[in-house]
Amino acid sequence: ILKRNKYDAIHCHNGLESGICNLAAYLAGVKIRISHAHTANNIFSSKIIIANLYRKILQHLMNSVTNVKIGCSEEAFIKLFGSRYLSKKSSFIIPNAIDLKKFVRKENCNKNDNIKIVHIGRYCDNKNQIMLIELLPYILEKFPNVLLQLMGFGEEYKDKIRKRAIQLGVESKVQFLSSDSNRIDVLNGAKLFVFPSKTEGFGIALLEAQAMEVPCIVSDTVPKIVDCGLCKFIPLSENREKWVKEIEKVIRGESRLKLNRKKLNLFDLQNYVRMMQLIYNGTKI
Repeated sequence: ILKRNKYDAIHCHNGLESGICNLAAYLAGVKIRISHAHTANNIFSSKIIIANLYRKILQHLMNSVTNVKIGCSEEAFIKLFGSRYLSKKSSFIIPNAIDLKKFVRKENCNKNDNIKIVHIGRYCDNKNQIMLIELLPYILEKFPNVLLQLMGFGEEYKDKIRKRAIQLGVESKVQFLSSDSNRIDVLNGAKLFVFPSKTEGFGIALLEAQAMEVPCIVSDTVPKIVDCGLCKFIPLSENREKWVKEIEKVIRGESRLKLNRKKLNLFDLQNYVRMMQLIYNGTKI
């Protein structure tokens, strides 16, 4: 396929397996072979030696046949490629981007008195939504009209979240939104965005929330590059009282977080497009 169509570039987003794709591209004579890192998960976390050896081989192959390495953050780049490639001429940290023309806050049309805390992310252990459920009873003690809105996909872990909500008696205060809900409308009604990920390559939902001028309470495992002034970072190791205190501060309007519009503009989709065009046509390598 690669030989027949004479591609100028191949852009792979599939982690270690991009080495296999780029090996095929190398053999087909494709000049620009890109691997793109999007997650900061530890790829060598398995206790099975054979599995980690296999991943090491894939990583070596990927680094050998890839001639453009991109990370959405420094953390994601290092996890996939290794730190020694960071300073190479053909290595780039290119943050994820959003279309800022679409993410514009409008007058809140919320007709009820609910205080909406929003989280957007795939339902999984890494995104840590169960922590939000466990914080909710403490928040409700002072703000009984709080509604936690979760938007994502992943039915198996979603069931675990729902069961934990039932155990704690807060199921009526948790709303599971469809993964294809209008994110702009959801964020427009939000008082607060909470993002307690255990690891994160970037956190594009945080960009969207900040573009909609929603304050964000965020775990300190999230790359700081995404902070445009509306992120309050808290270690996951902190006790729940600290998290609850910061959440309540935002609800009461006591937060001093302020949007840095100049930095936010750096994440506009058009900037991303221009950078990728330079890489695709070979100007940047």
